Amino acid sequence: MSSKTLNTTLAALLLSGLAAVHADKQDLQARMGFGGQHDLGNGFRFDIATEQRAFNSLRTYYQAEYDVGVNYKVNDWLAVAPLMRLGHSRKAGSKEWNQEYRPMLNVTLSQKLAGWTFEDRNRFEFRHYDNAAGKPDVWRYRNRLKVTSPWKFTSLNINPYASVELMQDMEGSNTALQSYEAAIGVNAKITDATSLELYYMAEFKETADTYNNAPHTANILGASIKVKF
Repeated sequence: MSSKTLNTTLAALLLSGLAAVHADKQDLQARMGFGGQHDLGNGFRFDIATEQRAFNSLRTYYQAEYDVGVNYKVNDWLAVAPLMRLGHSRKAGSKEWNQEYRPMLNVTLSQKLAGWTFEDRNRFEFRHYDNAAGKPDVWRYRNRLKVTSPWKFTSLNINPYASVELMQDMEGSNTALQSYEAAIGVNAKITDATSLELYYMAEFKETADTYNNAPHTANILGASIKVKF
């Protein structure tokens, strides 16, 4: 891949996000991630990851997440992954950071059809809050459908994908559909051990969340680096 091609891809994702923000008059947000993977053999893989988030047109740093876990590939179409997440977050206008401890279980089904990869990730999470002013613990279910194209462009194997994810509390007062996210993006192979993901995401929240006290929509630009070690 030439630098011109990469710059064109970056510009297209950026312009799509800025156009959505201008049209809907919504705040622009960003997510920056880094992840590491180590093959343990016999279908097991060790995973670590972090994601940092900013909002208020990228001026306010409001959330950090840290994950650690193991992924077990049962067969070609099923993978199971228990994980633990530590989160730090704050609401708009607040200087107080709240902590969240979130054990999670991913059950992922995948299938290839005519070169396309279809991945259905079912995530079950228990959200335990600390310093959150009486915020109750809650179980939440998330379902993400991701479709990856068979196309790979240039020597970096730029590979487009699209996804949509639904999130719903399983108990408490907010058991209706909480939020959903739709994304388009690309993965690129930088080296044999390093890959880069760039994406634009539209987020729709039906209830108040970490940084906003009312239902809202958001436009998000994201980037993530993954390393095999």
